[in-house]
Amino acid sequence: MTGQGLVLNLKLNKIVDDNGTSKVVDSYGSDNDATVHGAQIVADETFGHCLSFDGVKDYVAIADRDAINFKRDENFTIQAWVKVDPTQVDRKNGDNDMIEKWAGGGGYPYVIRYLNQSGKVLAARYDGQNNPGVRSERTINDNQFHQLVFVKDGKKLYLYIDGEGQEGEDTTTGATENTSVVYLGCRGGRMNF
Repeated sequence: MTGQGLVLNLKLNKIVDDNGTSKVVDSYGSDNDATVHGAQIVADETFGHCLSFDGVKDYVAIADRDAINFKRDENFTIQAWVKVDPTQVDRKNGDNDMIEKWAGGGGYPYVIRYLNQSGKVLAARYDGQNNPGVRSERTINDNQFHQLVFVKDGKKLYLYIDGEGQEGEDTTTGATENTSVVYLGCRGGRMNF
């Protein structure tokens, strides 16, 4: 899977109806359409339109596929534009998940979380024992859009916010793959109903 290039591109600016199911279409065309649960399209002066989450029940789910389920030694890049409400509705945990391929058990290839108390970002992996991650120095709790990029390159992990980055070591030694869908906007597949 090395060097496979772009495998998923969700613009999150238009919801389509697919026989009664709300979806966001993968514009890359790799059949990775995402199912929308509660999130709404809103007007935005930066991107024209974007998907808005309520912070409690709204989320997007992308079906499990090999192409987005990275092995321990597989390099990857995940990029997203996010605008975080400084006042988080869900404060049950110290962090709220923005992007996560994990359903609450076992290892995971990636998570990107917003840290409620500090307004910073954590990007991490987990192999069931080792949980390496990179915590941002910058905050994103200013109600502005920020570009987040999480990169695994060899034994290094990088987190970039608007082009400024931190790095850490990838200490995973076991399997990071799982059968979970990728969740946008919720923690480990557990929605807070």
